[in-house]
Amino acid sequence: MNKLFFIIFIFFLCPSILLGDTNIDWKKCLGKADNSSSWSSKPSYCYNKENLKLFSEEEIKEKILKNNLIKDKLVKQIDYSKYKPVLFEDFSNQFKFKKIKKDIKKFEYFLPSEPSWKAFTNSMKILDEEMIISIKPGTRQWDGDEKSGTERAEWGFYIVDGKKLIQRDKIIKLSYDFKLPANSSHLFINEKRILISQLKFDGGKFAGFSPAFAFYVHKGGAATCVDYDNKRTSKKFQISNHTKIPSEINIYDGEWHKVEFIFKLGTNDGYCLIKIDGKKIIEKFNYDNDLDPNEQIVSRFGPYRDESKNTHIIYYDNIEVGYFK
Repeated sequence: MNKLFFIIFIFFLCPSILLGDTNIDWKKCLGKADNSSSWSSKPSYCYNKENLKLFSEEEIKEKILKNNLIKDKLVKQIDYSKYKPVLFEDFSNQFKFKKIKKDIKKFEYFLPSEPSWKAFTNSMKILDEEMIISIKPGTRQWDGDEKSGTERAEWGFYIVDGKKLIQRDKIIKLSYDFKLPANSSHLFINEKRILISQLKFDGGKFAGFSPAFAFYVHKGGAATCVDYDNKRTSKKFQISNHTKIPSEINIYDGEWHKVEFIFKLGTNDGYCLIKIDGKKIIEKFNYDNDLDPNEQIVSRFGPYRDESKNTHIIYYDNIEVGYFK
């Protein structure tokens, strides 16, 4: 009875566990289950949620084959001989941007959080062809920051709208270099939340939902590929997939680090791969990452954090966006 309750509980807790989920390691389901304990020796996804019995060896092998085919197809699409860059920013020229989000032209820079544009201009400077953003306590760029207990200094640009920019069905790559001051871990490690880049759906239709893809620098560093799980009634149903960066990478060493987002939008066939210094942080296949298929996506750079007593400094360089034809 305890085992039955455990399996039912896991399926209730994790509704996104689907029979064809390519993010699942089906190899863990092979072999016989250890029934000597009331707790299952197999992961919950190894059980058919209709009858709570283990999938057969044949069913599991079929799922492994199917998932491998899906992954192989995606890998073949990420062909750098067919990669087309559309934007590169190394801050070697004058950095121009619009203070308000109005009449934005193709890949034109603007301040996505209005109306306190001075929060950004007072926090940002270009020095030695690098962007440096220093966010101090009380930096509020959006008029809802004080009520929300958040602080930010962000700029950005649209990358997806299906007409003038990159089309939604393309596999897109966004990368950039960042650096934090050397020996600065004590300033970042215990903070509640600090994003330094995010890819977010524009507009207010789904207010409060998390960005589809983001990179964090608190508590050692992490990335997210958010799964909206085909539910739009409340943000509580979204699955953040918050994943820490590889333990061997120290982002507080004062050196440059490269972050790469490779993604494809889709409500059932979404894809997300996030890497740092060439090492994979997280990869997800065939999931829901397109919160609003009718809305544009804006790439935001700059710190967004919960209220802090610390001043955080982030360096940016070599921002690149492109897609695979």
